[in-house]
Amino acid sequence: MSSMQLKIWIKKFFRYLGLTIGVLLFVLFFIFICLRLNFVENIIKNFAVTTINNIVSAYSIKISVEDLELNLPFSIGVEKVNVMDYEGSFATLESLNINSRFLALLKYKVVIPSIDVKLLSLSRIPTLTIPEQKDKDVPKKTIQEQFDFIHNILFNSSLPSIYVSKIAISHATINPAVLHAFQKQEASKDYIQISEEHAHNLLTNYFTKPVIIDGIWSAGLEKELLRFSGKLTIQNDKKKATLKNNIDVLRTKDFRFGLGFEDEQGLSLAIVKEMLQMPQSKKAFIDYDFNAVGNLSVFEIKTKGKFFDEQFLVEPAKLEAFYSSKPFKGDIKLTAKPIIPNVINKGTFSFKAELDTHSITNEGKKIVQKEKKEEQVLLKNEQQTTQEIKPQKETEVPNKNVSFSYKMIFDDVEYAQQNLQAFLGTKQEVKGLLTVQFFTRKLPRILARDVEIIAKHFTSKTDIDISREIVLNSVFKIDEFSFLDTEKETYKGSLSGKIVGSGKLENPKFIFNTMIPELTITTYKYKRDKRDNVNGKYLYLEDLDLKLETKGFEKKENVIPLDKEALAKLYQKNPYAAPVKRMKELFQSAVNYPVNMLLSLNAKYMQEKLFANSKIRMTPNIIGLGKNEEKFIEFSDVDIKN
Repeated sequence: MSSMQLKIWIKKFFRYLGLTIGVLLFVLFFIFICLRLNFVENIIKNFAVTTINNIVSAYSIKISVEDLELNLPFSIGVEKVNVMDYEGSFATLESLNINSRFLALLKYKVVIPSIDVKLLSLSRIPTLTIPEQKDKDVPKKTIQEQFDFIHNILFNSSLPSIYVSKIAISHATINPAVLHAFQKQEASKDYIQISEEHAHNLLTNYFTKPVIIDGIWSAGLEKELLRFSGKLTIQNDKKKATLKNNIDVLRTKDFRFGLGFEDEQGLSLAIVKEMLQMPQSKKAFIDYDFNAVGNLSVFEIKTKGKFFDEQFLVEPAKLEAFYSSKPFKGDIKLTAKPIIPNVINKGTFSFKAELDTHSITNEGKKIVQKEKKEEQVLLKNEQQTTQEIKPQKETEVPNKNVSFSYKMIFDDVEYAQQNLQAFLGTKQEVKGLLTVQFFTRKLPRILARDVEIIAKHFTSKTDIDISREIVLNSVFKIDEFSFLDTEKETYKGSLSGKIVGSGKLENPKFIFNTMIPELTITTYKYKRDKRDNVNGKYLYLEDLDLKLETKGFEKKENVIPLDKEALAKLYQKNPYAAPVKRMKELFQSAVNYPVNMLLSLNAKYMQEKLFANSKIRMTPNIIGLGKNEEKFIEFSDVDIKN
């Protein structure tokens, strides 16, 4: 081909290319002009409204749109949207504007600089009709399945990247009638025990003005990341609270979630107090942060916060907590200086607890191995199912030991009641270790070790072991009765006691025994007599022995039948669920029957000839558990001997 012919072909190519571009531009210009015409806007509006109404009509809801303004692909404006039910309009949206960037579409991206809503109002709770499910036998999807379904849609390779720089609601209002209706619905469902009269008081006394809401968010969807963040502000009268959120979801199904709640004026606390009919505080606030990272099966949670209410705290309480699903670990720390009206005037409270877990043998001994290998084996074996319960194999899910150690300290405490102050003193401490061992082939084992309560005049130590057999040993002591002193009475003496438990889970036996070696009670007619220690009337008691003993339950069978087939099916779903269910069955088989009890009271000597060397023996049937909860106590035998 000669150079002359080549030039001719190039000229023709650019001529046709220019003509094509010109035609496309003319067509686009013609479409833009048509979209600006009222009848075209009405066609598009009617089609969109009809489509939406066809979807929501099953719930007895419909929408209407006024003054649609299309400037595609640059912007969409809607003057007003009404949402209605049979009774009329219950929600209104005004001045919705959506802006976009046309050039971004050429790069296969959807860029929306702003979505603005100037006014959104909710005047009442709608009357909805919930359609019946056609396929009732279809099993419900698990949370993981629902998450996977949504994830696959969002990260579909055919979807373009989407960016929304701003989603803003300038002014949203919730009518007090909405909160009133919601409160009455909750009360009818027994979620909140509140009368209809007080629900009305909640409306008229507290929510006298509409609740104002405004917020701003941003969102983005790329090939590897979905991000959504924003801030929501709620205001009622002069109090307001702010909620911040940040959500990242990766293509790998991992997520990062952050939530912050700032309530500097105590709006949320004021609402709760109003619902509980408690007096309001002039100063209260909440500052709380929550963060989670991982996926639905392996994740970590960190949280911290400050809380204050002048009616219950001298200064802000502080909370920090951490939790990990695999390995199953966690800890929590709480410090506060509480005030409890008519109970505690002041004091410092601190609580610290640690959660830990590890694999154990069938004998309860720790299995030492590298954490990563243990997790890999666990993840692999969780996918296995067994048709029937067989002897344990090395490849099965290992038994788990979950321990919870705690320490709680009250320091510099001032009690409102003098007797309580004299008894407990200014410092109390509670500490111990709670362990639960989960086995795949036998009942769980619950251990409470070295549970100690320490106060000024009271100490106790308890050890508990519960599986098929129950072992309980608890000793306590009151070294001085002076805390019972009044303006005209004095008490001198000490007390010691123990609680012992034994027997099988379905038929346990307990003994409560307390002893007072010597007790002296002195009463005075006048306060001055006590001050001068004259004219006292003395009452002596020696070797008081009070014993309460349970002798099992009144029932024909000690063990309920074992349904091996049901437990085998349950074991297939969760290796630990079957033994836990069996333990629950055995316990319920016990509490549905009366308890045989023996109550005896012995004392060698007591002044005023009330009794001397006496024995009082009573054998009551204690009822009040399980099916017999309406009946409390019957005395079948009362025997008094002198």
